[in-house]
Amino acid sequence: RLWIEWETFIVLRFEFLANGDADYEEALAAASRPNDFKKRRRTIPKKDDVRLHLEQFRNSCIVEYIPESHQRDQELFQFFDSVFPGQVRRAEIMINPPNLNDLIARRQAAIELYEQFYAKHNHDKQTYSQKMKYLE
Repeated sequence: RLWIEWETFIVLRFEFLANGDADYEEALAAASRPNDFKKRRRTIPKKDDVRLHLEQFRNSCIVEYIPESHQRDQELFQFFDSVFPGQVRRAEIMINPPNLNDLIARRQAAIELYEQFYAKHNHDKQTYSQKMKYLE
């Protein structure tokens, strides 16, 4: 049953991504007609700007195996702008290093170890100061 629902959903999802939201287009058209009050009351939230997302989807592509010389946003943009002059709005690099989670965990362990030593040092310092006061 779940698989059948997934097959139905994925087809509708791809159709939405390719063609946009028909209800949104209808609401936009209705809002622009001043004499139709009921339809004009229907509001369209700015965060759900389907046209913007649709345009982004239709004009996006994933590029893999980018040479190191072009692994910065500016160099990548310049390359694609030279290949497609005036047609590229932006180019962004998404780096997903495989060892990032390991590095984050090691960093957290180092922070916790430092905090333990710092707390022990302050405790020892306080204990020493109290002993010195007692001896005076």
